[in-house]
This record gives sequence, structure tokens and C-alpha cells, in this order.
Amino acid sequence: IVIPKVENLFDRYVKIGSDGKKNILIVIYVMAGGGCEKSLINLLNSLDYNKYSVDVIAIIKDMGDIYNFNPNVNVRYIFNNVQEFFENYTNEYIYPLDKVYDLEIAYSDISSIEFLLKNGSYNTKKIAWVHGDISYIGTYKPIEYIKSLYDKVDNIVCVSNDTKERFIEFLDKSLESKIDVIYIATP
Repeated sequence: IVIPKVENLFDRYVKIGSDGKKNILIVIYVMAGGGCEKSLINLLNSLDYNKYSVDVIAIIKDMGDIYNFNPNVNVRYIFNNVQEFFENYTNEYIYPLDKVYDLEIAYSDISSIEFLLKNGSYNTKKIAWVHGDISYIGTYKPIEYIKSLYDKVDNIVCVSNDTKERFIEFLDKSLESKIDVIYIATP
């Protein structure tokens, strides 16, 4: 696990909050049973909570109960399952955040980026995490739209060099300067 590299990334973008900690929001699309979710739990269990105050919003809870979140993390769910999400979510859906964060992280899928761009603070630095080949998104969203989302974030984290190369190949080499590669092992 390369947590010092993650903390260096966090420290690059945020100042210490009024409580002496950096307030970080992490948004994940769905808490299902995949590697992205396990990676998030591993990341959360490795952070120094003397430095960071972390909130996680899972847009869809799904299997969220199977995960043991670090007790220092405030976890909120918007929808209980995928069916509830599709029955209630529209492009105009707004989920008001109850505070302004020092750093906002879209930890999975472009839905997390869309959520932050719509609901997050305009002035807060944003990081998008890329866990795998995103070219499948091109089957249901225009590539220009996907690229426009990544253009609006301050940093992109790819979990491997292969992921980075596929990302650049699919979208655009112009985004390369925003990319860091950080490996986060899953147990």
C-alpha cells in the first residue's frame, strides 16, 4: 500500500481546516462487491485520522452493510439499491451537501464525477480515481462528454500504469499532465 503517496496527493491540494484537519469527501457510485470498494476500505483504514476528517457518500448502498468502514469515517447512502436509484434519479437530481470540503474525490465511475460537479463546492479541488479500463463507458455516453468531465477535475489518479495508458488512449493525451499513478492493494 502506498499511503504516503496518497497523503502527499491530498496535502498538495488542501489546507488544514479550522479543526486542524483536512476535510475530505469521497464519493463512490455503488457499494457492491468489487475491487474498487475493497480498495476504498483499504485506503480508509490506512489514513491518519489526526490529519483528515473523512466523509464517504455512496450513491447506491447495495451491499454496503458487508463492509466494515473505519469508525472515524462518516458514511452516508443516498439510495438503498439500484432499483431505487433508477426510479428516483434524474439529471436534475440535487443532493445538498451539509458542509464545504477541502478536497472532493470521485472514487469510482463517471457518476461520482457528475455528482461532485453538480453537488460539490465550485472552488473545492476535485480528484477522480480511475480503477480500470473506462472505454466501456463510451458505449452509453459520448466520448466528448466523458472527456469534458475529466477536464473539470484537478487531478486524475489511475491505479496502474496500464490503466493510465488505456485512459489516455481512450480519451486524450492532453489529460496526461493531470494523472498520477497510485497503487492501492486490496486485501
